[in-house]
Amino acid sequence: ANNDVVVVSNQELSVVSRKEKIENIIVYDVLGRKLFEGKNIKATDFILPINKRNAPLLIEIGLENGIKVNKKTIY
Repeated sequence: ANNDVVVVSNQELSVVSRKEKIENIIVYDVLGRKLFEGKNIKATDFILPINKRNAPLLIEIGLENGIKVNKKTIY
């Protein structure tokens, strides 16, 4: 199920879920600071309002079916 959720990092940072709708997303930096939290998203793709700074990010994605997916990326 982990392959059904991808993080796309190019001009902007987005999360795409191929099956389940995304319920919520939390983005942290490497120090554990919360950079963004989105709730009740209810969409299969979502663009994160994060400024690009070529830093590692941890993205916690909650799907509507209750599954949580954690992703790491550099943006």
